[in-house]
Amino acid sequence: MSKDPGAKPFSREFQLTHGIGPSSSIKGSLDSLTKKGIFYKTKKGSYQFSDTFMRYWISYLREAVRP
Repeated sequence: MSKDPGAKPFSREFQLTHGIGPSSSIKGSLDSLTKKGIFYKTKKGSYQFSDTFMRYWISYLREAVRP
């Protein structure tokens, strides 16, 4: 979601692309991250980082650990 802010995490395509589990696991994770204030749910039903710079930081970390 740091790469694509408009991502649809419950879509099958997203799950296959990122190798993540079923929608129920995703919902539980997003609910937990929302409760902790890391994400918020928009009026359109998508999820966004609460802190704008968090997205960039995660992208930076992902690039830093690539071989």
